[in-house]
Amino acid sequence: MKPVIFEFDLFGRHLAFHSYGLMIGLAFLLWAWLCRRAARRDGELRLARGMTPSLMVLVAAMFLGGKGLYLLTVLGDDRAGRDLATGFVFWGAIIVATPAMILRLRALGVPVLRGLDVFAAATPAAHAVGRVGCFLAGCCYGHRCDLPWAVTFREGVGLHDQPLHPVQLYEALLLVLLWLGLEYGLRPRRRADGELLFGYFAGYSVVRYVTELFRGDPGRRFVFGGADLAPGDPPEGLSTSVFISAAMLLVGIVGFVLVRRRAGRR
Repeated sequence: MKPVIFEFDLFGRHLAFHSYGLMIGLAFLLWAWLCRRAARRDGELRLARGMTPSLMVLVAAMFLGGKGLYLLTVLGDDRAGRDLATGFVFWGAIIVATPAMILRLRALGVPVLRGLDVFAAATPAAHAVGRVGCFLAGCCYGHRCDLPWAVTFREGVGLHDQPLHPVQLYEALLLVLLWLGLEYGLRPRRRADGELLFGYFAGYSVVRYVTELFRGDPGRRFVFGGADLAPGDPPEGLSTSVFISAAMLLVGIVGFVLVRRRAGRR
């Protein structure tokens, strides 16, 4: 793991180039390229031409949603002020970004479900790159284990000097598989707009449920249990992300069935 790629002094200030920031930047570039390619393939040239400002709107909405939901989960917690710099709930980002993109797509005159399909299908690939950034930084780490592939962080922002599940890489791999399933499995067989969106909701819900089983960072918030967990402890109880994943799985399945049925009536 290498949280800092290189350091240098500039105008009397010591600066560092972090691997997490690099991976987030690469994730954004990959996301933009995949979305632009999908928009052109779907014949939505207005969306393709306006892709960069659209993604900027999406990123802003995701940041506000992810940070906002995190702050709601830490109300009344005396650690909340300290956690402001790092706390983020990915499902909050998706929940707020979706209506923001609906408004953006309507302003561009793009069919809403078709446009949301463009962004949803590309999101797992970009998210996977971001999770590699988490691994390099040491955040969002797994719980202790004695498996041959356990990792031990010596530096970074997470737990040091204990063998842990590389859960960041687990999630990155599952996200790549989800992207392949959406892009090369579902897209060619798509019958209606919205299938990729709801397929993503359902697929990521399963991915998040699985990876939550291996998380060991106590900064996550729990709906039930988890109050006395120490860093590196296996999760006990129902985390906020698992609770939301259950709801989003239902949304994904119901939405997928409805758009397919509507397409069948035409």
